[in-house]
Amino acid sequence: MKSESKKPLANDEVPAGVPHGHDHTLAEATALSGAVAGAVVGSVAGPIGAAVGGVVGGALGAFGGAAMEIEEHRQEAHDHELDEAIGVTRGSLGVPAEAKVPSRRILDEAEELDREHAAKVER
Repeated sequence: MKSESKKPLANDEVPAGVPHGHDHTLAEATALSGAVAGAVVGSVAGPIGAAVGGVVGGALGAFGGAAMEIEEHRQEAHDHELDEAIGVTRGSLGVPAEAKVPSRRILDEAEELDREHAAKVER
């Protein structure tokens, strides 16, 4: 079974130093830092304490990182909803939906101008 990777940038080049389609960097970084911190604290009890401390610290770091990633995704979704509501990603920025509907008067004026234009073109 082939694993699918995310597409890089449009020009198929990824700048140096940028990870390739890796989504869990935050959780992995917190797990690693938790493991290191746990191993350092556990080393007070000797090599076995360092090993146990590293495992426990890594697990706690992974849970913390996962929680941080979940919150980040929630915040992104909320920001996206707000952007749509105020018209940043769609529509006119700051213009309410009611203002975007043309009035009957405007439509009548447009039809009149179309008729006048058509009459001039026929002459």
